[in-house]
Amino acid sequence: DRSTTTHSVMVLPTKDPKKTSKMETRVNSVDILEKGSDGWKFKTIKVSDSKMLMDGKPFDPAAMAPPPAAKKP
Repeated sequence: DRSTTTHSVMVLPTKDPKKTSKMETRVNSVDILEKGSDGWKFKTIKVSDSKMLMDGKPFDPAAMAPPPAAKKP
């Protein structure tokens, strides 16, 4: 077993061409690897914690989804 932390950063364009936004993803996981004849492969990855930030503030990508369509009677 091995505990890992993954941190990725993306720079995204905004409506203002002079500015960008920075989106960060931080994931803590426990990775189990197996060695086979063709090298090491992930057997399981268990995510224990994850966090997304937009410009340093907590970010929920689900909040960007459009509201569900209203049902017609």
